[in-house]
Amino acid sequence: MKNILLFFVIACLFTSCNNTKTNADTEVEVSESTEQPVAEKIADAVNGERYGIKSAIVESEMNMEKMGKVVTTKYFDDYGKVEFNKYATLMSVMGKEINSTSNSLMKDGYMYIWQDGATSGTKMKIDASKFDPKNGDFDKLTKEMKDKMKIKDEGTAEVFNKTCKVISLTMDGNISGKSYTWKGITLKSEFGKDGHNMITEVKKLDESPSFAANQFEVPANVTFKEMNTTQAK
Repeated sequence: MKNILLFFVIACLFTSCNNTKTNADTEVEVSESTEQPVAEKIADAVNGERYGIKSAIVESEMNMEKMGKVVTTKYFDDYGKVEFNKYATLMSVMGKEINSTSNSLMKDGYMYIWQDGATSGTKMKIDASKFDPKNGDFDKLTKEMKDKMKIKDEGTAEVFNKTCKVISLTMDGNISGKSYTWKGITLKSEFGKDGHNMITEVKKLDESPSFAANQFEVPANVTFKEMNTTQAK
């Protein structure tokens, strides 16, 4: 079970925006034991111009074989300097049904994470020292990180009528997959571990979006506790 959850967490980090850690962007609470690692990974995101287009709304669906799915709606502006993600989760883990909606907001050097209907959440300072400023592009990762994840350039492929860069990677020994990105946005990804497969695909892409006035505002009715991301992992 621990390996399956690890697989889920890592795949989430690579599927929502392919920033290696924003994507992360994805904080789906499968259990209390996964909250800290997920939050720490999200905090590795870099605040900067992470996408090749100024703004967009991207809806993607991640299907986990025999476990369920997560639908992510990403809103970003100013080339990714501000980003809001909503994650609708419908899963079954060890007989437990999980049907929830969680949110993350990256703004002004902080990542905020909370559940729909909650009055408390988590915030953390984004550590910009761990990756190059444009880490939405795997070319911009350090050689050490590339080697650690065994990242390989697999050429290009057409996905969602876009020419995507394809990379393959391997993590944690046997978590492997491919990611298809266009202008820093992951349009498709495929991961596998221990016979469990996960496929994420973009369903909608609005390149000229209209945002609500409060789209990127920190919710006033939620109290955020700051997390220390320098703690040992």
